[in-house]
Parts: sequence; structure tokens; C-alpha cells
Amino acid sequence: MNEKILLINTKLLVSDDIIYYLQKENYDVIATNEIKNAFQLFEKKEPSLILVKIISGEELTFCREVKKISTIPIMGITALKGISERLQILEVVDDLLIQPFYLKELGARIQSLLRRCLLSSTRSQTLIPEEGLILEAGNISIHTRTQKVFKNQNLVPLTYFEYQLLKLLTTNVGKPLDRSFILNKIWKYNPERHADTRVVDVHIARLRKKIEKNPKTPLLILTVRGVGYKFRDGTSDK
Repeated sequence: MNEKILLINTKLLVSDDIIYYLQKENYDVIATNEIKNAFQLFEKKEPSLILVKIISGEELTFCREVKKISTIPIMGITALKGISERLQILEVVDDLLIQPFYLKELGARIQSLLRRCLLSSTRSQTLIPEEGLILEAGNISIHTRTQKVFKNQNLVPLTYFEYQLLKLLTTNVGKPLDRSFILNKIWKYNPERHADTRVVDVHIARLRKKIEKNPKTPLLILTVRGVGYKFRDGTSDK
């Protein structure tokens, strides 16, 4: 069965080209020009990925509502140039493509998201970690070859940015990492103001929900006051 993509193409002038390209790549495309119809289509069609043109807060609200109830990957497309605007978008999507772009780049990014983002049907699976493990911290195992993460041998569904963030933290075990450093390393942005680093805090919170026993009292990803975050090694999840 082909993967379904929900395309929300509000004012996306190249939408016909995108639809044709995605269909040629064997995706089933469900397209709408109205953001108000998007949530109903999302619930009814159960897509594998959402591709949304973001031009205003209306699209951001839609993405937030989806994230409340689903782990489905969301890729944003935008022509907005401001760093603060792009970082705000990155708080609610799993990847962001800046216009103009090549269709082949879009295809590659979609494939990458679909590989990394496990849908709800696989959340409850318990898998034995594969060979090729090169990173291990506490009760977390990271397989960089397959880009899979295990907690006590249970497969943890992570988005692309969550995986990259965890990998960065665990390759710097015990070392405090500044929010600005994390933002530049993972999202390739240099903050213009302190508020721009909020995207780091948002993704740390999401990551804690997935790997910590109690996200409110984390044992693995620790906050370093006035700096940022660090990963503490040797902590057992009791």
C-alpha cells in the first residue's frame, strides 16, 4: 500500500507540480486548499505524513492540534525569511523546507521523515536491539546505522529532530550544552534573541516525555541552570 500524504497547499502556487511529483513517486496525495478542512481530512484519511504550507498562525494552530493527539510527521513549507518566524514554525513541525526548493529535495526529505518517524501502529512493539550499537547512555541505546533508539530494549518512536537532539546529548555525556549551541548544531540557526532558543526547550520537553520515567523529574536529560542541558550517564530507570 502506498504511503498517504496530506497536502495542505494554501497559496502554494506550485502545488500541481508537487502533486504530480509525489504521485510519480508512488505516494497517495490528499490535497486541500482550505486549512479549515485539514483536520477533518487528517482524521478521516489517516495520512502517513502531513505537508503544509505555513503562512500564518492558522497553520501553526493546526499543527499544534495534530501534535496533541498524534505522532504523525509534519513537514512545513514556508517562504518566510525571518529567523524568529522560522524557529516558531520549527516548534510545531518535524522538518521545514524553505522556498524555493527542488522537488527532488522535497522527495528526499519526505523519505527521511517517513523512515525516522514511527507511526502509532508500531509504538507498542518491543524489539531486541540490533547489532551495530555505537552509543549507549544510561538505559538508552542508539543505533546510528538504523537511526533507532531503544529504552530498556523497547523501541522509542522519535522524530528526526528528536533523534538528532538525543544523539547530540549522548555524544556529549555529562557536558552542559548551551541552548544556542544546540540550536545551531541541530537546526542550523544562530539565535537573534534569547526567545529564539525556545525551540530547543520545546523539543527537550517532547524528548523527555518519550525517554524519561517521569518527565517532570528527569533523570537522564538534566537542565543546567543558566546554560542549557546535559545528558547524565549511568542513571537507571527504576
